[in-house]
Amino acid sequence: MRTRLLSEVLASARTAVLSRGLETPLEISLKIAEGNSTLKTLQAVPEAYSAKSYAPSTLTVNAHRAFATAEAVRGSVKLTRGAAKLWALVHDLGVRAAEGRKYHQNASQVVISLPQSLAAWGLDYTDRHVRNLQAELESAGLCAAHAFAAVVEGKNMWASTLWAIKLTTRATTPHLTSEDFAHKWRDFAADLKAKNTVQHMISGLYTSPVIEKQIVLRDVVTLGKFNLSLSRYLLERKTEKFSLQDSIYRLTLLTDCHGNERQKTVEELALSIAAALNDTHSFAWWCKRLWACIGSWESVGMLQAALGRLKTDLDEWRELRNGAALFNFRNQAKNP
Repeated sequence: MRTRLLSEVLASARTAVLSRGLETPLEISLKIAEGNSTLKTLQAVPEAYSAKSYAPSTLTVNAHRAFATAEAVRGSVKLTRGAAKLWALVHDLGVRAAEGRKYHQNASQVVISLPQSLAAWGLDYTDRHVRNLQAELESAGLCAAHAFAAVVEGKNMWASTLWAIKLTTRATTPHLTSEDFAHKWRDFAADLKAKNTVQHMISGLYTSPVIEKQIVLRDVVTLGKFNLSLSRYLLERKTEKFSLQDSIYRLTLLTDCHGNERQKTVEELALSIAAALNDTHSFAWWCKRLWACIGSWESVGMLQAALGRLKTDLDEWRELRNGAALFNFRNQAKNP
């Protein structure tokens, strides 16, 4: 028996189908497509893209932002690993600053104030390493950075570092102008007097509850002023975590905390109480109040009773707007 080729078998089968007036599956699908204009539209492929699939290799614009991404601005520029991390950091801060200032999406650059020490802290690098990486970014044409000084009592002191950050994929070079240096980025004299400095901030952050570094740096840049109070960053990270009743129960932690745990415990409890009472601006006052209770069951019990009374007032007295003020008034009346 002669072996038939596959092509011959298929040809004979198709002939048999057509002789009965039937349609092949391919012809049926083509007729359906011809009667469905929507399907035809969806299947239409421009000739320019028919030869290969089209997919951009680099996302040029973030879907939630009006400015080009760090990768798009960088383009084909080669950077070391550390320089790439620094670029991603300062570009993110620059974009957020530009968004806050309502810059047009075609803006070529934005200038921000970010101390070199804070950038080093954010990346876990030394100041010297950040200076080297900064020089690499400048050579690549991605930013321009320079420290600026402030006069305090007749002395020139380093106040911060100005960064001109490229925001566009166009062929532009970021630069700093005399107007940038003349702008009052911070009241350095007042910050020194209030110990509102980078050194104090970093030393406090190292011994405080874990805070996302990127959030701290964003706050510093987008505030438009140097408010480096540690309490602000602690408060914004954990608000609404505990109710006032939960905070009252947790005050017993003050009776059995030692060493380095003390500061962390006090700050977290003060934070939860201040947040529950919408009194976050008085964070330092609550910390002082809790420090006085460390290791004393009697003091903790008295504070729990006072806060418990306040909670009852808040539950029953709907017109009471400022529970923290009432608590302070009672505290002063009891301890004039």
